Amino acid sequence: MADMLDKPNFENRLRQLARSKKNEFGDLLDYDVEKEIREFDETYREQLRPFIVDGIDMICTAQDKNKQILVEGANALMLDIGTTTGRMRRCGYLDMVILRHSHSINHYTHLNLTKLDVLDTFKEIKVAVAYHSKNDDGTTTTYRNRFPADLRALDKDRLEVEYVTLKGWMTDITGCRDWEKLPSEARNYVQFVVKDLKVPVKWIGVGPASDAMIEVPAQRTTKDINGERS
Repeated sequence: MADMLDKPNFENRLRQLARSKKNEFGDLLDYDVEKEIREFDETYREQLRPFIVDGIDMICTAQDKNKQILVEGANALMLDIGTTTGRMRRCGYLDMVILRHSHSINHYTHLNLTKLDVLDTFKEIKVAVAYHSKNDDGTTTTYRNRFPADLRALDKDRLEVEYVTLKGWMTDITGCRDWEKLPSEARNYVQFVVKDLKVPVKWIGVGPASDAMIEVPAQRTTKDINGERS
């Protein structure tokens, strides 16, 4: 919805969409995109402006004030394709901004931290902890707990990601089935996530096999929420 307030970007994307549909449907598509843009400019943009907000921030504020909220269930937050495509198991660095954003919506009680073994060969492991995005007026907006509602904030020429660097464990953990047998660096990585999010990790995936899973004793990561070390 935020795209509607960015006139040049909105019009460009609508024209691209119209061309794509025209190529797909030919003369069956009777649609005047320029007329649509004019009508939207003259009437709808300003009518809609007061109702275009960061919905996540609005809901979280309402929750903090104990207001009643009517919820419609949906599939998932920031839903992706999944892991059934046959591609290689790979992943990027953990993004705590997205994880905090997700937690503020879903209120997790426990985490399942998957694919920890993908990081076995890294000497150093980065964790994204903030986004710094340049605005058109030269100022910078920092995102720590919310994913930007306006995706232009993520443009490469605007965005700088802030990372924390942790020490890697440089050893194969696919055979581990016990929390205590994980390398200390791997446990430190898990504890970093727990302490930041204040949600315990209950399961850790350490390989592609169906049994490649560690169930973490409740007291281990819960201590990190309280500022203790396990």
